[in-house]
Amino acid sequence: MQQRSPVLKSRKQDFVLALLDFVKSSSFGSVLFVSGVDLSNRTDAQMFTPTCQIHPPNAPPLTTTALRALTSLPQYTFSDSVKDSVIPFIPGGGLTWRILNSLPPQWPVPTASLLRFVSEGDNRIDAALFAAAVAQVLGLSIEHWTQPNSWRQGLFGAPHDGTLYG
Repeated sequence: MQQRSPVLKSRKQDFVLALLDFVKSSSFGSVLFVSGVDLSNRTDAQMFTPTCQIHPPNAPPLTTTALRALTSLPQYTFSDSVKDSVIPFIPGGGLTWRILNSLPPQWPVPTASLLRFVSEGDNRIDAALFAAAVAQVLGLSIEHWTQPNSWRQGLFGAPHDGTLYG
C-alpha cells in the first residue's frame, strides 16, 4: 500500500489509528513500513549506511517472519529524541514516526520500518535502490525494475533548451 497524498493535519492520528486497526484486523503475518529520511540529517556514522531499520520494542520479534533479514541492518538513530518516545524522530519521514510510536503495548503483529536516506529532487534512482533494498530484505530476486510511465516524461518539467549551453 502506498500513500499518494498527505493526510489532513487535523486527521493524522485518526488515519494512523485506522491504519493500525486495519493491519491488526487483517491478520497480516508482518508489516514493513518504508520511508525516506532527509539526507541532510545524517550523522557521520550514517554516511556509510544509506539504509537502516527500526524494530519497535513493543512489536513481536522478526525472527520467524519474512522480515528477519532486517535484523542485519543497522538500527536507525537520531540525535534529537522526541520526549516520551521510544522511536527516534524521522526527519522527512512522513507519518512513519507517528505510526511506529502509536503501536499499542503488546502489539500482536511483527512490525518494522525500513528507512533510506534520500534527498529532494529527481528520486528515480533512490526509488530503484529502495525497491532493491526491500526485495533483498524479503529474499526476492528482481533483475529489472520498471518505472511508471508517468516518470518517463514531464516529471520534472520540460527538458532544457540545448541552445542555452552554446
